[in-house]
Amino acid sequence: MRAFFISLLFISNFSQLYAIDLNVTDAIYGKDDRKLMNGLSNQNIKKLSESIGILIDKSALIKINQSQFELDSNQQSAENGLNICPDQKFSQLNTLNACSGFLSSKNEFITAGHCFMNQYDCDNKVVIFNYKKSLFNKKIKISKQDIFQCVNINKQFFDVNLEYDYAQIRLDRETKRNFLKLASRNYSPNDKHIMIGHPLGQPMTVSKEVEIISSNNEILEVKVDSFQGNSGSPLINIHTSEVVGILSRGQEDFLFNDNKQCNDHFTVSDKNVSAEKFTKSQLLIENLNFSVSNN
Repeated sequence: MRAFFISLLFISNFSQLYAIDLNVTDAIYGKDDRKLMNGLSNQNIKKLSESIGILIDKSALIKINQSQFELDSNQQSAENGLNICPDQKFSQLNTLNACSGFLSSKNEFITAGHCFMNQYDCDNKVVIFNYKKSLFNKKIKISKQDIFQCVNINKQFFDVNLEYDYAQIRLDRETKRNFLKLASRNYSPNDKHIMIGHPLGQPMTVSKEVEIISSNNEILEVKVDSFQGNSGSPLINIHTSEVVGILSRGQEDFLFNDNKQCNDHFTVSDKNVSAEKFTKSQLLIENLNFSVSNN
């Protein structure tokens, strides 16, 4: 069985966000290619990133003044249960119990179904946009205008025995941000894809080394660097700017290093190992309210 290597306290916190399924984990494939969004110069990817949000418990918001907040995040140390080895990529960034997702209209947000289970989640979680970082030694200030409440859950599906799940929520107001469209056609193996999200609840990153290895009616199997917190992250066709799927399941996050007495990122080297599982956009189109590209 896949393990998180986290303390009982941290498990309890994660269970509030991930609800029933605590085996939603992910991995690194080959070399960790994740990049901080604020470190990229590609204008098309930056534009796409405006639609991506992080989903957290509202209790993690710390009010600074009437218009700004900080997030109550944790260091990746033994104290909070992750015990990440300091030589691992982004180990200096703080973590949050989180999921990722994206705008599907001016006031609707899509994420994984295990991230939004019921009305309790709607009442106690918020969606935050523009959670990005450029300097490691600077705290991130969250503008009140980037924080959105859940009004209701339009549609939600989660089954622990299935590899796909999804949820769409309605936000408390319309945004001025662009929203992403779902691909109505199957992906093309010749197209380039990226994934944008918030691994471990950290500031927004993009994974550009993506390999789709198989597909059926419900899921895509994809090799892409991801972690807990990436659940709900959109897999985007960079040529069409359409979402082809959302992350639902994956591999282990960490592997304990006996010599260093801390956790390394779990790196997948076996080409035959199972990949990350993405709920296909065609399945979302059949079951959610959304905007479909006519291109």
